[in-house]
Amino acid sequence: MVAAAVCASLFPVSTLPEVNISDKAGHLATYGLLTLWFCGVYPRRAALAVGIALLAMGVTLEGLQAFTESRTPEAADLLANAAGILIGLVLARAGLDRWCAMVESLLGANH
Repeated sequence: MVAAAVCASLFPVSTLPEVNISDKAGHLATYGLLTLWFCGVYPRRAALAVGIALLAMGVTLEGLQAFTESRTPEAADLLANAAGILIGLVLARAGLDRWCAMVESLLGANH
């Protein structure tokens, strides 16, 4: 998922698949899902570090867009990334950070 976010952020838009959602909604969903994913993989005490790392990734990718021919960094994209991270952290705190255990339970894994 991180590789997909990097590619979607840096490849020319013309080379990416057509999706029928707004750019900002894509940023929000991507960073929200990444946050929820990593909050499920790492211990709960790492949630803030997950959020900070993903925000740093977003800032870096937006900055790198200045060095591409077809992309431009946008503050609104950073805000959408941050909103997605915040939503992901809230959902994780609400209990969805245990998604890994829930999936394993549904698949019949014993611990």
